Amino acid sequence: MHHLTTLNLPTPPAREDERRGLLLQVAAFLAGGGKIERVPHTERAPIVPTSWNTSISRNKRARREYQRQRLELAKRIAELALVETDLGPIRRTPYEIYQALKAQGIRLNTVIVEQIAAQHGIELRDDGRCRA
Repeated sequence: MHHLTTLNLPTPPAREDERRGLLLQVAAFLAGGGKIERVPHTERAPIVPTSWNTSISRNKRARREYQRQRLELAKRIAELALVETDLGPIRRTPYEIYQALKAQGIRLNTVIVEQIAAQHGIELRDDGRCRA
């Protein structure tokens, strides 16, 4: 029994005291005109679908929204890809576009920049820089 007291669990005599106190409260409730209603069953709330992957969307228009976002990114990449100078137009590298998008608060990496550019026919300069 020593282990019960070290875990701060109620001892058998303390549980008996609590039971007696509960019985006295129930008796006082019934004596005061209270009524106890017994329910034959209990209902459970419907199970909420859960997933470890919280990025899964239940939105019916998720694919179209994704395509719209990719198209907007492609437009921004196309705008940033070509820089007009006095000597003529210069194409930017994927890393330079990545840095410009990062400055605008858009978090992509150079691989995604290259993929979007390739999907939409945007020409970028390739000078063998490292990827971010």
